[in-house]
Amino acid sequence: MINAIIFSFDRAMQLHLLLESIEKNAKGIFNINVLYKCSNEEFKKSYDLLKDRFNEINWVEETNFKEQALKLLETDLSYTCFFTDDDIIYNTVNENLIECLNDNDVFCFSLRLGFNVNHCYTMKCDNILIPDKQDDKYVWWNWSKSYADFGYPLSVDGHVFRTKEIKKLIKATSFFNPNTLEGNLQVFDNYPKEIMVAYKTSALVNSPNNIVNQTHPNRKGENF
Repeated sequence: MINAIIFSFDRAMQLHLLLESIEKNAKGIFNINVLYKCSNEEFKKSYDLLKDRFNEINWVEETNFKEQALKLLETDLSYTCFFTDDDIIYNTVNENLIECLNDNDVFCFSLRLGFNVNHCYTMKCDNILIPDKQDDKYVWWNWSKSYADFGYPLSVDGHVFRTKEIKKLIKATSFFNPNTLEGNLQVFDNYPKEIMVAYKTSALVNSPNNIVNQTHPNRKGENF
């Protein structure tokens, strides 16, 4: 089982879709923790409805983001995956992906990437993937030699890491929300493990319909 940490703020409806997509396409794969925050009572009521619907999940209401995120990394599970609440798992995920991480040269497994992901939404450019090898299920590449999404291993959208490795990096990072966590992790862009793996066709997509953070003016809601 993989330790899963989902970050959510004022988006219970989108989180509902993510949780249902995990239930449908990755059932039994993740030990799910939701670190959530709500700005008013109406949003709190929405999360309370979700907590009743998904009562087997570990729900943590945010009071100190960094402290609580690090605590959720204190786990006996060897692998950890991060999600944001506007992610959707739309293809089947199984625990066989862990076999790829048994290779000590592999840094992470991306549920979000694959040959079908040919455009980088955030940078408005084409992705460039330079595969090292592939088989009938997976593709391997050196992220330091690929570009855009394929050169960006330290993502909190569906990337699976060894818990010990990612915890060490996060402990050395200054952050106070998911955006500053991901952004400030990029100082480790010379991390010695340069191999990433993904399904040949991605299993997860991020749906950037709106924005809730106040620190990063990310693209959102441009096409429906």
